[in-house]
Amino acid sequence: ETLPWRADANGPVFKPAKSGDLLVVGGAFTEIGAQPRSRLAALDLLSGVPADWNPAPSGNVTGLAVSGSTVYFAGPFQSVAETPRVNLAAADLM
Repeated sequence: ETLPWRADANGPVFKPAKSGDLLVVGGAFTEIGAQPRSRLAALDLLSGVPADWNPAPSGNVTGLAVSGSTVYFAGPFQSVAETPRVNLAAADLM
């Protein structure tokens, strides 16, 4: 039986990781849950609705780890939230 949870990414999702009540996902998408999210997003575990968090790396996210409220992510990107970050970065979920 499938659950009503539905996030519908418009591109591949490569790496999910749980953080509290959120599922953090990275990939090659630009929209998830009918919201613009560039390659990195946090989804409510109960509803699948995207959180407001949107660090927007400039390239795909191919690696992801979560420690507390810090998300570490890797991939072929040059910036995060228009700040220079090359291939590896960290962002606070709050």
